[in-house]
Amino acid sequence: MCERRLNIRLPFYTLGEEIFNAVSHGLGAAFSVAALVLLVVRARGLPAKICVSLFGASMILLYTVSCIYHALSRNLEGKKVLRVIDHCNIYVLVLGTYIPASLLGVGGTLGWILFGVTGAFTALGITLTAVRVDRFQVSQVICHLVSGWSILLGLPRLMRTMGKAGVLYLLLGGSLYSIGSALYALGSRRRYAHSVFHVFCLLGTFCHFWGIYRYLI
Repeated sequence: MCERRLNIRLPFYTLGEEIFNAVSHGLGAAFSVAALVLLVVRARGLPAKICVSLFGASMILLYTVSCIYHALSRNLEGKKVLRVIDHCNIYVLVLGTYIPASLLGVGGTLGWILFGVTGAFTALGITLTAVRVDRFQVSQVICHLVSGWSILLGLPRLMRTMGKAGVLYLLLGGSLYSIGSALYALGSRRRYAHSVFHVFCLLGTFCHFWGIYRYLI
């Protein structure tokens, strides 16, 4: 197990970058807790409360683990393990966002199909990441994009349940995540590129939260 951990590469970020990365997603974790409470209180009926609870939990998981990962010293072996978990949590957040969007927003058989497709890509992406976090990066990005944008197949139904404004927030959030993915590809090759990626993640999450909170439930 120790040998496996040693094979996990850690990107290099300056101290200033890591402080920004940890603090920004620490704030994201705090926001996620508040968002979860607001979503559960606003949701009507048990199915809706379960859906938004899973969405909120996925936000909390991603931002909490990311904050801890960036706060740890490079010398700690646990940072390598958290890097893998951090990457896996991206898929978890995509799936968590899809739960209310597909099951409450799209609904019906199509909603379950979209949820199933996203779940399958989530399982595939997590598996590839766990096997070798740096080896299948192109495949991982494809999994992110396909699972995230497959919601477009349910766009007509989303327009009926959420309206134009609600759908706009979902699309804006997805666009921010996609731009963030491009910045993430720069990694540590450009100073603060990863930090800007964090900002785009936060903005994307807020857009999805607001779209679901204000226009879906």
